[in-house]
Amino acid sequence: MAYRIALLDHTGAWLETVGEGIKALGHEARMVTINEDKDPEIDSTLKFLKEFKPDFCITENFHCFDLIRPKLALPLEDYLKSEKIPTAVWMVDGPQSSGSYACQDRWQKGYAPDFMSFFCADRKDISFFKNRALPVLHLPVGVDHRMESYRAPLELKSRFETNLSFCGTPTHNAAPAKNLQELKENFLIGFLQMFTQQLKRIEDMVHIHRPEKFHELVEKMVAPVETFFSKFYTTPQDFHQAHQQVDNEMKNLLPEGLYSQWNFFSSAMTFFYSHYQLAAYLNELKPFEIKIYGGMDWKNLLLGYNQVEPRLSEQELYAQFAYSKINFGLTKWHFWGAVQERAFWVLGAGGFPLLDSREEVYEMFTQDEIATYTTIDEAKDKIRFYLQNETERKRIAENGRKKVFANYTYRDRMKSLIATMKKDWALRS
Repeated sequence: MAYRIALLDHTGAWLETVGEGIKALGHEARMVTINEDKDPEIDSTLKFLKEFKPDFCITENFHCFDLIRPKLALPLEDYLKSEKIPTAVWMVDGPQSSGSYACQDRWQKGYAPDFMSFFCADRKDISFFKNRALPVLHLPVGVDHRMESYRAPLELKSRFETNLSFCGTPTHNAAPAKNLQELKENFLIGFLQMFTQQLKRIEDMVHIHRPEKFHELVEKMVAPVETFFSKFYTTPQDFHQAHQQVDNEMKNLLPEGLYSQWNFFSSAMTFFYSHYQLAAYLNELKPFEIKIYGGMDWKNLLLGYNQVEPRLSEQELYAQFAYSKINFGLTKWHFWGAVQERAFWVLGAGGFPLLDSREEVYEMFTQDEIATYTTIDEAKDKIRFYLQNETERKRIAENGRKKVFANYTYRDRMKSLIATMKKDWALRS
């Protein structure tokens, strides 16, 4: 039975790949990209759904249902409920990541949509939805099945051939730094500025009317955050233990009305810290002549580094993965155990990823299929080893590539998702 599946998102790039996996299974997939919270956009979205008549919808990270876009979210919910169209929400970033902070208020109030099934890229997020009595399944990310025939163009080899590389989007809020201490302070200041500005906006709601009292409270809140930024974490357990300590201290410091807003700041703290640690690690890797791709703002974050490349096209990105001997990766801390999508892309392109150690990496790959590190010193040792041992590096990359195309394509992921939606919602058969 072929299903009609509507893909709802505000960017479209990632779900477009998902759509190709759906089509490869013989189903029909159509996408509607929702960019603005305006009446014409809402009208066109609802018109699309009425004409397409999907059996169910898929959206990423709850983007179409957060209340940043209330003019879209609420009418969309009403329509899907009234027409009994179930929706699969694939939480690629997790319900408590900075990317999902807009949903926090709804989650806190016990929001439990009765027309959704949730799919979590990180297994640790499953309990969040189970506690709300919502249908949920572990569904990691993957690779585009069409990449199996990919071979990097030879004309791009001279441009991207290098020993070590990293590709990712830099943050835009950090000022240029002269040393690692200043780099840390810039990220800390960026978070604290956002933090105090938001607190100032909501101080009236907790009746902190005297400026000196407000500033006294902010000063007390700075210390736990500074302590949190004072070390590098190497395991999710260490990171989340330190993070929980900050949360507990804030609960003791903040009036009840203000603490209810802390979830947003807590997610933002994870975001700022993750980008700080990544920038610090990349600075540590400069002696290996690492090439950085993804945006000119990296110049502010890499001390004395002037070889930053702009954002790459998809064709350039895959060639960069293929022609770099080692592709360095560091997973953001809002993930507990998930394998980052970049690992699948690198292997799919024929490259060699070096990943930080996460629980699900070892569930999905063997040591003959992927290389990992725990500390930055271990990463340096493995970079030296794999640069000196080309045969071993290529063997692992080839084994990993075979594994992802045999088991972890978006065609495979969609087969699982569709089967679950059919079971959960008694779709036509």
